[in-house]
Amino acid sequence: MPAPTRIFIDFETRSEADLKEVGSWEYSQDPSTEIMCAVYMVGDSIPVCLERAYFSPGGLPSAVPPNITGTETFVAHNASFERAIWHNILHKRFGWPDIPIERWECTAAMAACCRLPRSLDKVAQVLGLQAQKDMAGHRLMLSMCKPRTPTKNNTAKWRDDPESLAALYQYCQQDVLTEHAVWKALVELRPFTAKERQIWELDCRMNDRGVRIDTGVMNRAIEVREKVEGWGNALLHELTGGRVRSGSQVKAMAEWVGYRLGVPVASVDKNTIEDLLGERVLPKDVREVLALRQILSKTSTKKFSTAKASIDDDGRTRDLLLYHGAGTGRWSGKRIQLQNLPRGSADLNPDTCVQSLLAFDSDFFIDLFPNPLEALSSCIRGMIVAAPGHDLLVADYASIEARVLVWLAGDERAMSLYRDGADTYKVMAGLIYNKDPENVTKQERALGKQAVLGCGYGMGATKFHATCQKYGIDIDEDLAEKAVGTYRRTYRQTQTLWYETQRAVENAIQNPGTVFRYLKTHWKMEGPWLKCLLPSGRVMRYYKPRIEDGQIFYEGMHPTRSLWIRDIKTYGGKIIENVTQATARDIMAEAMLALDARGYKVILSVHDEPIVEVPEGFGTVEEMENIMCHSSPWAEGCPIAAEGWRGKRYRK
Repeated sequence: MPAPTRIFIDFETRSEADLKEVGSWEYSQDPSTEIMCAVYMVGDSIPVCLERAYFSPGGLPSAVPPNITGTETFVAHNASFERAIWHNILHKRFGWPDIPIERWECTAAMAACCRLPRSLDKVAQVLGLQAQKDMAGHRLMLSMCKPRTPTKNNTAKWRDDPESLAALYQYCQQDVLTEHAVWKALVELRPFTAKERQIWELDCRMNDRGVRIDTGVMNRAIEVREKVEGWGNALLHELTGGRVRSGSQVKAMAEWVGYRLGVPVASVDKNTIEDLLGERVLPKDVREVLALRQILSKTSTKKFSTAKASIDDDGRTRDLLLYHGAGTGRWSGKRIQLQNLPRGSADLNPDTCVQSLLAFDSDFFIDLFPNPLEALSSCIRGMIVAAPGHDLLVADYASIEARVLVWLAGDERAMSLYRDGADTYKVMAGLIYNKDPENVTKQERALGKQAVLGCGYGMGATKFHATCQKYGIDIDEDLAEKAVGTYRRTYRQTQTLWYETQRAVENAIQNPGTVFRYLKTHWKMEGPWLKCLLPSGRVMRYYKPRIEDGQIFYEGMHPTRSLWIRDIKTYGGKIIENVTQATARDIMAEAMLALDARGYKVILSVHDEPIVEVPEGFGTVEEMENIMCHSSPWAEGCPIAAEGWRGKRYRK
């Protein structure tokens, strides 16, 4: 069967809508959004530029270029944008043939699968390609895609002089050439297995489906937040004599607190405030300012405004997930960042907070809760609801990483505990405290839980102690040492997994072309890539690994900054963390494919829980749980478990 013809394509657009704020789908539907140019390249041919006039009312908006039949495979970088522009402008407005998801490819997704940067400029730089992104043209594009200062009659004013347009066309053509070069470099690596290609297509469908928003909850939450911030900022201004005008001025606030106390205060973060408020003697105005900081620091409540900016006419917001957002393959979030939801307070019942928000006016809600913004944070999940006539079904994998870890280690004793339904956190706490697991207290179980979840990747006593403090588990250093030691004695096969896997990795780096295996993973060095064959058959990659002074380093993206760095250090425990998280992700992703195929339409993935939306009366929670636990034949023997619920409103 002949290979499909590929068309590499890129659009430059302008709009009064903010792309980052509203997302690709809503942006492409905005009436002000227009195509400034489209550049396409059929196979290895010369790029063709369709200039602005081609898409203007005086041009030929219905004329599809003769060398585009609509049956080709289309390749774009961050293809979600090109897909949205094609569907909502070229197809809906101009009558061009629609292109189904199955005939799109995304070079950004391919790069992410290889643990390379997602951005076109950075991936081209890292790969050392001859075709590089035109960064001067990129700056020009940014100045043309948004309106300039409005004119007196409030109409948008644009930069669209002939010289700028000509430069924009050249920039877009260079982007397509760079995109084409990236595709040619990555396609040889075969980043997508057939299964992974299906998972990427499912990601596209999830982003297209989006989630329905309860606008009543959303609007009331925004109203409450604006009132609380207005009141709080005004009071801060008054208490500090104008030196602090808002809760976001954390540096000014720390300086003012230090001035009032007569000692330097480095920050006003959560821990510092709790320490200061715990002091017996504290000036009244300082105590009030710190209390205001606690109230106004709930930045998560901005998610309500973010949701409002991107709601479509059908009440849904889309384009919320980033495929392969982590190097292990896990999803990350976009815009509302539903992967980063607040943990909530034990004193606040989310259902009560949501019902109060709907039942009472904003002033009453503010008076009802000591910290109204914290109460609003508890309502974020509840903002997501099922469409009319539908239900949400949500199931969470139980301790999926801990279960996968002991399966990877071949620890039959530990796997039996999970299969028998034992509370492994109590079992661990019993071993740490030398007592019967059934007599373990809630606080002791919390320590056992932290040991099971935190020590599986080689965490030492010092870091374990700090982690426990972070989660409010107050222990001394001796108990931290005991907990870590108890975990390692109990899970000896996990320790062996760290060390033997590190040895396999080192051998692979030092002996390119030879496969080294330990239990369920295979390691091989090919060119600049260290390849790990996961149990699922997916390949996880590390770029340009090396061994220096007995330590392993590789190149990759900085974990918190948009920087490509040469010296990322890793070791056996960290490598096993990657393998475990990647394997857990593959179990969930394959389950999501199976759910979708059975009519359980997946709309979202948050950490270890798929969220599906189904018609009322369709399916059962039990069937969903069963599908999630039996969709990966390669994971046979892994003690997978899931627990779900059905309802109208999303909750934890």
